[in-house]
Amino acid sequence: MALADIKKRIETDAKNEADKILEKAEKQAKEIREKAQEEIKKTQEEYDRKLEKEKPEIFERRKIVARLDVQKMKLGARRKLIDQVFDSVLEKFQKMEDSEYEQFIKKLLKKASSEGKGTVIPGKEEKLITKEWLKKFNEENKTDIELSKESLPAKGGFIYRVGDVDINCTFGVLLDNLREELEAEIVKSLFSD
Repeated sequence: MALADIKKRIETDAKNEADKILEKAEKQAKEIREKAQEEIKKTQEEYDRKLEKEKPEIFERRKIVARLDVQKMKLGARRKLIDQVFDSVLEKFQKMEDSEYEQFIKKLLKKASSEGKGTVIPGKEEKLITKEWLKKFNEENKTDIELSKESLPAKGGFIYRVGDVDINCTFGVLLDNLREELEAEIVKSLFSD
């Protein structure tokens, strides 16, 4: 046997062996693809079943979230309306007739100044409390109340200071206190169905 024959036989054997390996690999690849397709189909069917089963629950959750969003919007609108009510009350405080306004401020100051001695710090926009007015108030009520040189960033009203104690009679604080007391009633009267 010649060298060329041996070489040819080795090449033929190698080619046959390579063909067998390739055929076996293609067969395995085909089996793997078929198994993968079956798994994909099973998984898809399982997800479809789960989705079909969970679909009503998903829609119900969406409805609940939508209802909550609507409630949140309603509450926001109600809160805005209540704020507008109290803003209009503040406006009415500021637009009171002079005599009515003076009676209101006198009443507040009398209540706050039960000690008879202290300091009044008026709001920057306070239109009534002046040195002259306070002098007249002191004479009428036998009090010794001084007017502070400072003023507050308030739309109206005052702070009455006795030592380290401040009694806040600014319109904003008065309305906040009133709001705490009346908000439930206002909500009931505005939004009762």
